[in-house]
Amino acid sequence: MSGASGVRPETAADERRAELEALLGRPEATPELDLDGLFAGVRERVEDAERSPSFRLKAQSTPRRRLLGLLAVLGVIAANLLLGTRPDLGTYGPGLLAASFGSLGVLVLLAVFAALRPTHRPPLPRWQVAALTAASLAATVVLAVVPGYHAHAALPEAGRALGSHALPCLVYGFLVGVPVYAALRLLDRGSPLSRVVAASAAGLAGNLVLELHCPTGGPAHLLAGHAGVVALYVVGVGLLEAALRHRD
Repeated sequence: MSGASGVRPETAADERRAELEALLGRPEATPELDLDGLFAGVRERVEDAERSPSFRLKAQSTPRRRLLGLLAVLGVIAANLLLGTRPDLGTYGPGLLAASFGSLGVLVLLAVFAALRPTHRPPLPRWQVAALTAASLAATVVLAVVPGYHAHAALPEAGRALGSHALPCLVYGFLVGVPVYAALRLLDRGSPLSRVVAASAAGLAGNLVLELHCPTGGPAHLLAGHAGVVALYVVGVGLLEAALRHRD
């Protein structure tokens, strides 16, 4: 009886399907994923990364990475000590030397440990990064202006412009910190704000070397030429970090 009504069920279904395809469009066949090719490509990229020296450094355990970071700092200081020390270094009292270089050393140690923080640990809060950076800047400023500490150091010649005697120290201290900063960046696994902490360590290393080498005193020279190294690193890298966050 259904055939006598004039429309077969199959024909009506085909017509409805054709109408839907006209409205929605004919679905395109989904290409099959080449899982073998995808896996081979990922494996090739991983093998290329494993062959790079930076990957091997980052793959080290956290204690070993921190040890390598400290060795980079000590290596830079030792290499500069081979060039000799300032002639008036022996006139500093042992207590003053221990206090000044001990405080710088502790801050470098803290900065290296903070810059190479394990990735499974929560990142350092911003206030701790700011506190460590502020302590690094404050320590070098205090060493530059504390009364009596550099009293026996030779003052710059009268009439010389600040840049003529402070700029060489600023440039030399900055160059001393470059290997330290580069080593910490190579060892870093990408923890947030680690650039700023690594900059503090690099600036402190440069300041420490200047304290061992430069016989010139005077608050203006020490602030601009010695303490300025830490400020240059921190401000420069801080601006770079802010620019990168803004770009992202």
